Amino acid sequence: VYERLEKEFASKENKVFVELNKRLQDNFHRMFNAHDKKIELDKNYNIRMYYKTDIGFREETNLSEGEKVARNFAFIVTILEFNQKQKANGDKFSDTLPIVLDGPFSKLGDENIQLVSGCLPQIAEQVILFMLEKDWRYTGLDNYVGSKYYIEKESEESFAKLQKMGG
Repeated sequence: VYERLEKEFASKENKVFVELNKRLQDNFHRMFNAHDKKIELDKNYNIRMYYKTDIGFREETNLSEGEKVARNFAFIVTILEFNQKQKANGDKFSDTLPIVLDGPFSKLGDENIQLVSGCLPQIAEQVILFMLEKDWRYTGLDNYVGSKYYIEKESEESFAKLQKMGG
C-alpha cells in the first residue's frame, strides 16, 4: 500500500512540478524584457536563472538585485495563478490569497515596473503595496486603487502616521 501511494504521489507531484515550471517560464517572459534568460525550478524547488550562450544556457549564480526581484516576482505570480486554478477546479484547500509587497519595484526599470504591475490585478483580489511615489507613476494601477494612503514620519519621532490621501 505504501509503495502504491508513494508512486501515485510522485506522479501527481511531477505533474504539478512540470506545470509550475512551464508557468514560471511563461510568467518570467511576460513580465520581464529578458529574452536571453530563463528561470526554472530545480528538483528541490529552488529557482535557478540561466543565461543564453552560443552553446546553450548556463546557470548564473551571481544575480543582480533586479534579477533577483524579477525571479521572485515570476515565482509569486506563478504560485498565485496555480492557486487560482486549483480553487476554480474545486480544490477545498485553495483560498483567495492577498499580496502585501514592501518596495516591490525599487530595483526594477520603468518598463519592467509596468509589466510586473500589470499582472498583479489579474492574480490577486487584494494587493497592498508600500512604495515610493516615483515608482508608482510607472505602475498603471490607478484604475485598480480602492484607497491610497501615505506614511507621514518626522525624522525626530520614533513613530509614523498613516494618512489617507485626498481626505
